[in-house]
Amino acid sequence: MPSPKILEAKKQIVEDLANELRDAKSIVLSNYQGLTVAQDTEMRTAFRKEALNYRVVKNTISIRALEALGLTGFEEELTGPTALAWSKEDVVLAPRLVKKYADQFKKTSIKAGVVDGKKADMNTMNALASIPSMEVLYGQLVSSLIFPVTSLAMTLNAMAKKMEENGAATVADLVSGAAPAKVEEAAPAEAVETAAPAEKAAEPAEEAPAAAEKAEAPAEEAKPEA
Repeated sequence: MPSPKILEAKKQIVEDLANELRDAKSIVLSNYQGLTVAQDTEMRTAFRKEALNYRVVKNTISIRALEALGLTGFEEELTGPTALAWSKEDVVLAPRLVKKYADQFKKTSIKAGVVDGKKADMNTMNALASIPSMEVLYGQLVSSLIFPVTSLAMTLNAMAKKMEENGAATVADLVSGAAPAKVEEAAPAEAVETAAPAEKAAEPAEEAPAAAEKAEAPAEEAKPEA
């Protein structure tokens, strides 16, 4: 039987772990068996960079720490090499990162999970693992907000180039296929210039009767008096 000193030390370990897990948004119990030292180092480094807590704990300690939080029913999952990963800030962080390296190394796997203080089934854990990070979600949101503006700018730019190529003055001209306005205005001016010589040519015809009257005048003056 362990000495009272050893029992007290184990009790303190359980209490400390329970306090660390108490405010966790989610907890992942994962199997890490088969990882090489290099793979384990890479995974732990990535976890620290993302502020994800990760510890390898004896199963008996984990069971008692979870029980101290009112979480039971993990005896079946807490067998064999098991690690705990949790976050107090982001509910999807632990499932997402553990699943990421499980897929990458083909050796680790999610065994069980806790979400918002309740034991979660594997469907829930897999669903959380598939949600992108907050940075990605923010990026997608921003893209969706600015896409209409970007699309409109691209459309207007394309229309401006098309109008320039076709010589259209307005969008309506471009849509209807009408000729440029300046070409339409030039046509009447050319018609006036063409018609002008015809009017000038008609002027001598109007002066002809006056010449005939002058030719008849001498004949009347030459008639002798009676």
